[in-house]
Amino acid sequence: MSTASRLVHEAVNQGGRLRVEGGTIKLTAREPLADSLVSELRENKPAIIKYLTGGRCGLPENIAPPSEWVEGVSRLANMDAPGDWPEVKWPGAVRGAGSFLKAWGGTAHALGWSTLDCFGVHLIAPFGNIRGRGLALSMFAGDVALLLPDKAVIRRANGARLTAPRWPTPPGTVPIWELGAAP
Repeated sequence: MSTASRLVHEAVNQGGRLRVEGGTIKLTAREPLADSLVSELRENKPAIIKYLTGGRCGLPENIAPPSEWVEGVSRLANMDAPGDWPEVKWPGAVRGAGSFLKAWGGTAHALGWSTLDCFGVHLIAPFGNIRGRGLALSMFAGDVALLLPDKAVIRRANGARLTAPRWPTPPGTVPIWELGAAP
């Protein structure tokens, strides 16, 4: 395990959330992280940025998500729960998609995550087919703590960590906003 990998995972395990914005690391945490860890993160900033961005150092500041994502997510608030999606879980999915777009949309796009990787659902079973469900629609499980080109680490409310790999998109996957009537 590289130094950068060890430090990032240690920060996440202590409740930290890291993302890269314009060549700087944004670190947030509910509780202060150990001073020694924060110092090591600062000392190893270039390696950590490279690790977090999959080697794509120098991402532009304030990366905007694609307009398709912004428009699509805004449509969700006016949609009924699609297909087999439980009505009681729909508001959480809409909030989660909006939170993901705001916090991670630009970074996800810059790291190569597609519309379907983030906002896809299976056409027939949007809720039931978990493999077809995009990362942003899984946010009711927790918050993204770390985003890499091939996976995300999700921090649950109880502190547990889930690793969500970026699976190949299964056939029959569409952006969730395509399942709702046009506003």
